Amino acid sequence: CDLRIFYPYGNEDTKNPAEYFGSSPLIPLAQPFVYFGVIYNQLHVNNKGYLTFNGLFSQSYPNYFPAYSTRDIIAPLWTNIDITQKGTISYRLVTDSRLLNRASKDVNQYYPNLNFSASWVFIATWDKVPNYIYRQKSTFQVVLVSGKNMSFTLMHYGHIGPTYFVSSGYDTSDSTDFFSIPVSDVTYLSYTSNVNVTGRWVFRVDYASDNNDHSCVVKC
Repeated sequence: CDLRIFYPYGNEDTKNPAEYFGSSPLIPLAQPFVYFGVIYNQLHVNNKGYLTFNGLFSQSYPNYFPAYSTRDIIAPLWTNIDITQKGTISYRLVTDSRLLNRASKDVNQYYPNLNFSASWVFIATWDKVPNYIYRQKSTFQVVLVSGKNMSFTLMHYGHIGPTYFVSSGYDTSDSTDFFSIPVSDVTYLSYTSNVNVTGRWVFRVDYASDNNDHSCVVKC
């Protein structure tokens, strides 16, 4: 797996508490993030491998998408992660021009007709986090990119250890929009992509999308 696809993380980040049901506090965003027509100004980073916008929510075992719940959620790897002894979960909000240029370039490569310009980037990284049963470590990241009322999410996968009960993708309230990354084995996430960059998945998430593949959720 190639960590060069990852956006910066490490010492400059704010760290989540090393608790079994831990989460970040409510994080105010630099500018609004439009998520399938709903405008959010804050989010939580949950230790179990997902972001939520409308309130704190902790659940060890994932809902599979579409969940038809009341929750908007972005889940790069929702599983029973336990960082009480090892592993780091951290985040940063970025308005640095160099990283904004990188994000704009990435988005425009995958969506060439938008002339997109990023105004802020949010990065959350789960670094060498063990799962509760197998204690196998995984490293992954979710990046939110926003500008001109357009919103994108990038999911990056480094080494992913074997685990069970996993959900990767995103979902909305009542599952009006959702996507579940179709892998039969979670360890394959490091070798998959929807943009021909190994270990990277990219989605536009500001409006009703054509990412939904209901047949794939049943089929895969």
